[in-house]
Amino acid sequence: MESGELAGVKDLYSIGDVARRTGLSVSTIRFYADEGVVAPTGLTEGGLRRYDVHAIARLELVRTLRDLGAGLDDIRRVLAAETTLHDLAVTHLRLVEEQLRQFQARRAVLRTVVRQHTTTEQVSLMRKLVSMSDDDRARLINQFWDFVTDGLDVHPSYVERLHSRRPHLPEEPSAEQLEAWIELAEIVQDEEFRATLRDFFHRTFGTEQGPGYRRACGRWFGRVDRRHDGGLVGSGDGQCSDGD
Repeated sequence: MESGELAGVKDLYSIGDVARRTGLSVSTIRFYADEGVVAPTGLTEGGLRRYDVHAIARLELVRTLRDLGAGLDDIRRVLAAETTLHDLAVTHLRLVEEQLRQFQARRAVLRTVVRQHTTTEQVSLMRKLVSMSDDDRARLINQFWDFVTDGLDVHPSYVERLHSRRPHLPEEPSAEQLEAWIELAEIVQDEEFRATLRDFFHRTFGTEQGPGYRRACGRWFGRVDRRHDGGLVGSGDGQCSDGD
């Protein structure tokens, strides 16, 4: 808008006034004007920029979107009505949620490092553990139970139930849940623990009581499987008794 036309526009503000109203710096407002994001309503005869309330509202929107992490290209599209604010919000919400998951994972690692005497190698391992996918976590637990139960003479349902004992992190796990997963993953990868537990299972089922214990387990899991097939229960408690 030319300087002569500005005379008919009410409530024009200098760039300093706009800076105070929006919380943006004068240099930032000039930058947005030079980049074609929000142009001034017009110039005075002396070349000074003037902004009306509509331009100020656009600058306030720009500031809000920038605070939320939106780029200038995305903001230009919103202001030019090439995309909707809703679509932009959906896109950036996904980005923010992903960043939040990453920060939670980092927090879990750091809290574990602070709580334990952690080596450099362990920190790297922790970072990998919290970044695992659901399939990776399931694979890790399955490998643990495969090792522990290899060659174990028990009812197949018993081994299946052991394999079903695995953590399921929610889509948005808390720092505490991630810390618990780090601790569990470290335990199931500890060679001494794996060997000790495997030893325990083989000694337990290899004793004189073993055959009777196996039969009891078989009967118990048979009942659980029948009830599960009938839709009465979702899962068993994984315990065997000596009688029916």
